[in-house]
Amino acid sequence: MPSYTLSLGEFGAVFEAAAFLPDQLIEVRRSERLELPHPIRFRAQIDTGASHTCISESIAERLSLSPVGRVLIRTPSSSSFPCFRYHVKISLTRSLSWEIIALGTPFLDDPSFECLIGRDILSQTVFVYDGPSSEFTLRY
Repeated sequence: MPSYTLSLGEFGAVFEAAAFLPDQLIEVRRSERLELPHPIRFRAQIDTGASHTCISESIAERLSLSPVGRVLIRTPSSSSFPCFRYHVKISLTRSLSWEIIALGTPFLDDPSFECLIGRDILSQTVFVYDGPSSEFTLRY
């Protein structure tokens, strides 16, 4: 089982990742001879308390993603916060990526991180948080 191990940082389990158009949308845009946006690189933080992966609205805009729905979520500071849903491909490495429905949130437009990796992605990996060694590992 391949693994990805990094040091824990000031904000916890944070790492470089990228967002792409999902494969189906790439095919549609190619067939319509539309320009394909470049992948968006950003910092992501693992959040075991998040049921869904969240991306900044800025990522969705830079990829020209259209919402595929809307949902109300609960956050530590609100009981019902509206978020758009986006079909997107999130990649940690060339061999590790997921096509998911991510939630777009305006409160993630921060240089520290622009994405929260939720349990929708974590459920497909083994996540190890090794506090004494100041490392975390994702096995897939």
